Amino acid sequence: HANAAGVPMVVAVNKCDLPGANPQMVRQQLASAGVLVEDYGGEIGIVECSATTGQGLDELVERLALETEILELRANAEVPATGVVVDTRKDKDMGIVCTVIVNDGTLRPKDQILAGHSVARVRYLVDDKGKRVKEAGPSMPVQVFGFEDPPDSGIVFLAVEDMNEARTVARERFEE
Repeated sequence: HANAAGVPMVVAVNKCDLPGANPQMVRQQLASAGVLVEDYGGEIGIVECSATTGQGLDELVERLALETEILELRANAEVPATGVVVDTRKDKDMGIVCTVIVNDGTLRPKDQILAGHSVARVRYLVDDKGKRVKEAGPSMPVQVFGFEDPPDSGIVFLAVEDMNEARTVARERFEE
């Protein structure tokens, strides 16, 4: 999907610590899907790693930093938050729990956001360690609590000023 969308990417091949791991086969599968990594003459970086042992994670962070520098990626924490919905689930105790990654701006509790045909007044934010946070800046993944309806994964969200207008837009999108 990233390749088709023309989005820059770095491939992290995980579980390379396992005895049956075959990173070369992953490279071949990527090539057959039209994703050419640097080893195969392409421009897409690839890093072999293991989340369990930590092997290759420093190289992955270095590679991401290099790509960020080369592509001159910058975010502005002072603008209204925008980002992407990664996952949504319904919890019987907490309601709709939505994992998002903030791309630009800063997301805070009490912000109002529109995500596709869903709206939310952010009740609170939880980071990847399960702790409540007061804000989420660029590139930070957080769980958002406060959605009225579950948004679809992959949808872009944005902070809005007027909740009534956001509900109108969400309703129109739902009807389409």
